[in-house]
Amino acid sequence: MYSLDQLLAPPPLSALLSLILISGLDGLGLLFLRASGLLAFNHHDTVRSSETLRWQAVVIGAMLVAAVMFPLVLLGVATRSLMRATAAMLLLIGTVQLFCTLRDGASLMTRLRQWLAQDRWTRSAILVLLLGMFLLALGPVTNADALDYHIGAAIAMLNNNGMPGHDEWFHSRFAGNGEVLNALGLSVGAEQFGALLQFASLTGIVGLMLPALGRSTIQEATGSRLIVLAALSSPVLLFLVSAPKPQLWPIAMTTLGFALMAHPSVDLLDKHALWKRFALVSALCMSASQAKFNFLLGGGIVGVLALYTMLRRRQLLAAVPIGAALAGLIMLPPLAWKAHTYGATLLESLLSPLPGHLPGTDRMIAFARNNPDFASAFPFPLSIVLPSSAGSITTVLGIGWVLFFWCRIEPAARSRAAAATVLLAIVTTAIAAPPSARMYLEPYFWGLFLCSLHAGASTLKVPAPVRWGIWLQVCGFGLACWFGALTLFPGALSDTWRTQVMQRSANGFSLMRWADQVLPVDAVLLNGHRSMALAPRRAFDYSWTNYTDPSSEEASRYLSSLKAAGVNYILLPDRSLAQLPLSGCFGRVFAGPGPGRMVSRNPLNQGAPYDAWILEFHSDQLPGCAQHPMPATAVPAGADQLPGSSQSKLTGKAEAKP
Repeated sequence: MYSLDQLLAPPPLSALLSLILISGLDGLGLLFLRASGLLAFNHHDTVRSSETLRWQAVVIGAMLVAAVMFPLVLLGVATRSLMRATAAMLLLIGTVQLFCTLRDGASLMTRLRQWLAQDRWTRSAILVLLLGMFLLALGPVTNADALDYHIGAAIAMLNNNGMPGHDEWFHSRFAGNGEVLNALGLSVGAEQFGALLQFASLTGIVGLMLPALGRSTIQEATGSRLIVLAALSSPVLLFLVSAPKPQLWPIAMTTLGFALMAHPSVDLLDKHALWKRFALVSALCMSASQAKFNFLLGGGIVGVLALYTMLRRRQLLAAVPIGAALAGLIMLPPLAWKAHTYGATLLESLLSPLPGHLPGTDRMIAFARNNPDFASAFPFPLSIVLPSSAGSITTVLGIGWVLFFWCRIEPAARSRAAAATVLLAIVTTAIAAPPSARMYLEPYFWGLFLCSLHAGASTLKVPAPVRWGIWLQVCGFGLACWFGALTLFPGALSDTWRTQVMQRSANGFSLMRWADQVLPVDAVLLNGHRSMALAPRRAFDYSWTNYTDPSSEEASRYLSSLKAAGVNYILLPDRSLAQLPLSGCFGRVFAGPGPGRMVSRNPLNQGAPYDAWILEFHSDQLPGCAQHPMPATAVPAGADQLPGSSQSKLTGKAEAKP
């Protein structure tokens, strides 16, 4: 099974399974917190602190599962049966957890009404935003990155019993423990599991700041509520919370680690409790670094803060063996696997997203480092905080960052170190990371947590225009969120509605369904479309030719893979055939034109229709055919200029059914 559609349980069972899996992570994380004695920040504010950490159970549960499953995937022993058995265990825990929650339903509703009564406008807004994002996360997978490798690599893990193993599929090499969790969900057909994990991670981040809403005075409450609303209404969250892209989960881990070291209770702990907290922070930061490469930066910075705290508390000698042991358990397996697989050193495997210097990878990294999520008319840093067009709204941080100007940090060494950590993260991200708003979410949330922590000691006297600006952002975010929820959520309820949602919002869905109709069942496809997770047959990525000349000697590694796999067809969307790399290996047109259209979840970013073609591909003639252009006789009249082509008849063996 190679396509996402071939793996899923039918709606609404898929959504139900996803919810129970999240409940299982919650139960597992809660068991860990209770068993380790970490559930409360301190003994002076047990109720509020316990509730704050209670929000982190899903994040910690996911960390524990990933810590076990990721090494097994790297070793190539994580069979589909093992994935399903692990998922079944989580489903069992989740069922028990849901039963206990529903049993206390009346008590929870009473507490919710009491909570809303204390600050009806702000807390109702929070509830409305969270509910909208929850429904948004329940929609089908439509995000372009997810349909490339966040889900595509997870499917490959299930098929290979391990890592994808496609050297030519550069994006799949970015896969980490987040994609392992996606594979776990897909093993039982739970499509929404990955997105719901990101939503639960966001609730964990906001949960760290919610106690600020309990401030006693009107001035304190005004500033505190703005902090929570600013955290929850950043426009880029619409992009992240609705996709199984492992971004908010690692951010939640580093934010929790930062909070545990910035909270005043860290100065009140005895040495044994401090050791436990340091171990948890270390595990969180190291796990985050294995989700996406850029979190090595954020996790490392929080790790430095944790080491400074241990030094300040004169516990550095205990911190070193604790950190070393956790590094051996969490970080060494993926580093050793990368070093062995790609012939790199351990240091290069740590510091490079694509170690080994395989052909084209350095060019791809250089491109990614300077590639924003959306082209902006504004210069950096305005480009990451304000949208320059309606289509770029979901790619910016918004205006919540202005609250930092009115946030005063107490003079304690702990607070000064935490503030320095935020500044260091901003500066290093500006130097080393792409100019994208999501790269700055870590210091954004860390800074807001610091502001919420000290809102009582130093009241936030925010000017009225700023207050109204943040409320305006909340209203706009809420409208966009609920529009997305009403647009995507129906796809979780029935197969017919899911198909309609995917055709409207998932790039490549209609095209890949056409390819499924016309391709033989034993076809091996060279895929020129980005949505690898939707490819209906065994597929190899074609985009490596953007970074490596197939006619060069360095491309032999990739050409050998295509030849060994017996690739016999190529899918080409909307480009001139005669000018494409490997065109000398193209055979006659097998099917086309197929129905292509650039679609997006954002209705303002829809593209025009285009024609796509499937050609025969002679991999048996590699590497020789990579040196030659495509014979003119292989292309029917009109098909060599795909955009606007009037060619409608097929010259191959199959008949297209758009």
